[in-house]
Amino acid sequence: MSASQEPKEFTEVLRGYIQTNLELAKLEIVERGSVIGTAIFSGVVIAVFGLLALALLSIGASFYFGQLFGDIFAGFALVSGFYLLLAGVLFLFRKRIVEKTIRDKILHELLVQQ
Repeated sequence: MSASQEPKEFTEVLRGYIQTNLELAKLEIVERGSVIGTAIFSGVVIAVFGLLALALLSIGASFYFGQLFGDIFAGFALVSGFYLLLAGVLFLFRKRIVEKTIRDKILHELLVQQ
């Protein structure tokens, strides 16, 4: 093997190594994207069914309290007031409860190897 052959072989090996690493990085990005996409999709499906169940339970509770108080409007007002109170609490603590939880979940999905 001549001395001029060695740099060419080294360059080819280095080029192959870099190309292999680029392909590996692409595959890891695709895998990470599919994991995150699947998590988002399943979260949306669960949220839709959860919200549907919550809405139906809220309507049922409104009618129940309406019959209890003898006024349907009062039942709906009570349940609406509960949701307004809950929204106020979430608004006040949104940075600590909501934003931090969502941010931590996203960072966990992006950075932690699975």
